[in-house]
Amino acid sequence: MENIPKRVLLRGFEAADRSAAVEWLRLKGVAVVNIQSLADLVVAGPDASPEMLGRARSQDANVVSWDVLRATLVVDRSAADLLAGEVAELSEMFFDPISEAEVSAPLEWTEHGLRVLDLLLPGAPSFGVVNQRVPHAQQFAHLCLDQQFLETLRAVALGVLYNIPVALEGETAASKTTAVLYLAHWLGQPVVRLNLSGHTDAAELVGRYVPADADALLNWEELTPGTPWLRPSSRKVFLHAENQGRGLTEAERLLVLGREGFPVSGWRFQEGYLPQAMRSGWWLLLDEMNLAETQVLERLNSALENPAGLVLTEGNGTVFGPGGDVPVHPSFRMLATMNPAEYAGRALLSQAFADRWGVWHQAAVPGEREIEQLLEYLVFGTQPRVLLSGRVYQASARGPVYPELAAIADVRVWLRRLAVFHYGIFRAAGGEGATPSIGRLKKERYSFSRRLLLNLVRYVVEQIKSGRAPAHALISEAIQVFYVARIRGEPDRKAVKNMLCAGGFL
Repeated sequence: MENIPKRVLLRGFEAADRSAAVEWLRLKGVAVVNIQSLADLVVAGPDASPEMLGRARSQDANVVSWDVLRATLVVDRSAADLLAGEVAELSEMFFDPISEAEVSAPLEWTEHGLRVLDLLLPGAPSFGVVNQRVPHAQQFAHLCLDQQFLETLRAVALGVLYNIPVALEGETAASKTTAVLYLAHWLGQPVVRLNLSGHTDAAELVGRYVPADADALLNWEELTPGTPWLRPSSRKVFLHAENQGRGLTEAERLLVLGREGFPVSGWRFQEGYLPQAMRSGWWLLLDEMNLAETQVLERLNSALENPAGLVLTEGNGTVFGPGGDVPVHPSFRMLATMNPAEYAGRALLSQAFADRWGVWHQAAVPGEREIEQLLEYLVFGTQPRVLLSGRVYQASARGPVYPELAAIADVRVWLRRLAVFHYGIFRAAGGEGATPSIGRLKKERYSFSRRLLLNLVRYVVEQIKSGRAPAHALISEAIQVFYVARIRGEPDRKAVKNMLCAGGFL
């Protein structure tokens, strides 16, 4: 039988049906793979949803139904005949070729504001405006706008649009913080990012008393040698500075304070980032929110209300919000990220506090396909196609981040192998809710995130730049450095070695 599909990806099968399908295909000489780019065909089972199949379609996959595939293999037809004879109604619903006109940019400035997928955020571009609190474009050079990232980005945009506090929960390196900062970058929006911990106290958020300096005790701009209440000795200090055409030095200010009877050292209330953000219209991003103590987080409750408010009972009693001393800036937003409560050291949030985060999004970690898409972007500069709410999105292609890797022979094969291995060891370590097969005796499971993969790629590129070769050997070496070296115990090392062998790295 010639030209039959050698590798297929199954979608929309119950566990029992999938096992039976895998065995039947094995007898027919067809392998079942778990990554779309390795498959000749995507096979739609009885439970395949239009959205599921639409995603495959948006990525230019060849999709057939299980019934058609089974009938074709029984009558010994070729893969080409199979595709030509696919069920018409499936083709009409999901699999017509996508024209470029049907593909939209995920983010785009229009005359009415910034369109983020299907949401429109009012505003205007602020290109060229320099603000240290606005995230810089360089932070996002390695960012791949895949399915999971855009879903998280939309959750952030939804909260920003309707002024609803946003909480993003998910495993390490699920791009939670990046989604917030990326949207802020596009909007030119200042962000204050606070990394919370078990040592964070309420004073860090709302403010505390600090030692006062000379500048804080008097309004020095209004003082002159002719100020009536100054003592003659103090006037001499001002006249001396005036004759030299300068202002008072810190030592001279302290001298004046002493001669006028002011305390040289005192205390003043210094506002924390929460009231500063409310005044100035910053976004306040609380990273690792559930690492902080519950009683500390409860201090934020009034700032999470609609409309937001705050009373600085720790200081001078300033009231922020409607009818108060300070109006809350319309651009002020509250956002937070956190790992699941199962992570070590995480506190359980009270129901009253958690309920105030109106948008609560579970940020998904990347799968095999998303890992490969990231690698493809790094090497070739192409962003993936994504299907959301029936529309296809794709960010514009940019120059590759690491063009040096494109010269590797069979580079796409190596990228696929690397994606399969990374996702495999991530799952083996208990990622994405899987039962861990390595590190089961560790107090905390191994962590294999996209950050680690990016370090590996950068290491290989630097080695290539230094003249080392061959690249295939460098990839295997980098896996030893960044993955295998962190594995403790012979059984776990043996399991990882088996993964490497299966992936063609050993």
